Amino acid sequence: MVNRLVFIDPLQYEQLKVECNLLGYLDDTTWIASSKVELEEMLHIANSFYTFMNIKVNKQKSILMTNNTNYISNGQITLSFRSDRITLPNTPQDQSIRFLDVWINLQGSHHFNIHKAYQIMASTSLKLFQKKLSGDHVKYVTNKVVTSQLDFLLQYTILSKWDYTKLMALLHKIFKHKAHLCSIISNNIIHSQFPYRLIDFE
Repeated sequence: MVNRLVFIDPLQYEQLKVECNLLGYLDDTTWIASSKVELEEMLHIANSFYTFMNIKVNKQKSILMTNNTNYISNGQITLSFRSDRITLPNTPQDQSIRFLDVWINLQGSHHFNIHKAYQIMASTSLKLFQKKLSGDHVKYVTNKVVTSQLDFLLQYTILSKWDYTKLMALLHKIFKHKAHLCSIISNNIIHSQFPYRLIDFE
């Protein structure tokens, strides 16, 4: 829902309902439909555009995700893509797929995202540990790289206190080691504005 300004004096707005059934970035396109018929209509329009612009599309690389079992046969769905008919496997409900580096699934589960975040932290911590770095180097990688990755990956995931603690534990350990700090020093100190200013992901 969006508000559009109609009059300035007195201020009057009208509310407009906008439906977005398409998400696209570079060569990735996602169509969102409430039925198979609606999806095929959008695919028909898209195919007309591809033909007009002389764009080649590998339709068999498409990934389908639906919780409507009416059209599923042996785990697959056949769609009309204008003159073509393509048969695609339906993504299992507990399996996550990636779009623009965000992972989603039909169950709305965040376990996969949290697991990916752990992998990022573990991989980064291992690489940092193996290098001859200072605390400032670790701070830069954490503040400029890791935090941005996690912000994007977990943008619709709410972490529990336990998940957050486990997620940050490795980086806390690496930073304290590289900055020559005592391992039992409070994490609040390294996250304070002075002197370390390590971004707290919480």
